Amino acid sequence: MVGAYVFGVFATIVLPVPRLGITPEVVAGQGFTSSGAWIEEPQRVIAFGVLYFTILGLFESLVRARPGMSSSEPAAPEQV
Repeated sequence: MVGAYVFGVFATIVLPVPRLGITPEVVAGQGFTSSGAWIEEPQRVIAFGVLYFTILGLFESLVRARPGMSSSEPAAPEQV
């Protein structure tokens, strides 16, 4: 989950993200007093959410697809 979060943050900061219909009036109407990429361009937050939850969903699907393993089962402890 941490890897998906960090990847999503960097991807949405570095890559171009379309406005997704969010106008400058909407951004000005937020009333935030701070600044930053996610505050000045809220479409980046939406893109992050889509990317983050897509990665988690795909990972969860891959884990459940493995034979004999589900994400709800605890991992067996290693024998030393």
